[in-house]
Amino acid sequence: MKARGARSDLGSDHADTCGVGSGIETARPVTDSPVDPIDRGWRGLAQHDGPASHVGYLLIGGDGRTVGFGKATSGIAVTDRLAGRTIVDVALSPTGMGQWVATEDGSVISVGDSPSHGGASTFDLAAPIVAIAALPGGLGYWLVSSDGGVFSFGAARFYGSMANDALAKPVVDAAVAPAGDGYWLVSADGGVFTFGDARFCGSAADLDLGDSVIGVAPTPTGQGYWIATSTGMVLTFGDAVDLGSPADLGEISHDPIVALSASRNTFGYWTAGTDGSVWAFGDTYFLGHAPVDSMIEPVIAFAAVPGT
Repeated sequence: MKARGARSDLGSDHADTCGVGSGIETARPVTDSPVDPIDRGWRGLAQHDGPASHVGYLLIGGDGRTVGFGKATSGIAVTDRLAGRTIVDVALSPTGMGQWVATEDGSVISVGDSPSHGGASTFDLAAPIVAIAALPGGLGYWLVSSDGGVFSFGAARFYGSMANDALAKPVVDAAVAPAGDGYWLVSADGGVFTFGDARFCGSAADLDLGDSVIGVAPTPTGQGYWIATSTGMVLTFGDAVDLGSPADLGEISHDPIVALSASRNTFGYWTAGTDGSVWAFGDTYFLGHAPVDSMIEPVIAFAAVPGT
């Protein structure tokens, strides 16, 4: 399927339309007033307190050390399995007790109850791998390269890629449609490319963000998504709501944001910084930052437990 990756000048304070297949649907306008993150984001509940008991997330450093919270299994390092390879991303199993760690050469290191579905390390890659995105049930995953290449494993289906198209900027992240029947790719300048049943709701490519975009995460409905930058901005498209950002809180200094992850069940999201800081916004839970000195190397990636 051809990517629907048309550039757009729609930003976080504009109403967007979302299209998929041959139909175009109109999503409700994005709110102009962000929800107070102090009221809805920084809940700080205990890991197993009431509704937060199903929540979890994990940080992974460049050396393979991990710090997990809630349902995410902590302390399982892959350091001795890296063999000089460079970590680029991580995805969690449905239980949170396992991880798929993706490396730049296309290897996927399976940890805990995450079954191995294969990797791309034996492929003749034209560009390095930058992201891994798993099916909601954990039965497969996609690896994505910086040139827009997409490689499917296990039960994950291939819906197309940007590998044969000239990109203005490299792809930096990918996200899976809620039903697992499509995916979004996002480039460093905010360009958005959609495949399968993933809906195109606009892009940030014309907002002069430079190369600062680091992640994309869909809303639970799949009719919108958030895009985050290394400077702590979070932009909204489709039915995604502005729930706040690290930039709004003035929390960004010299430690850039490296990851964005959204709840699959509620309107909320997390961002994570290279120093192990975690920010929670909207209807989700803050479970903690990486303890001081727990991460020897900067945080490379962050993932929330599916179903969180």
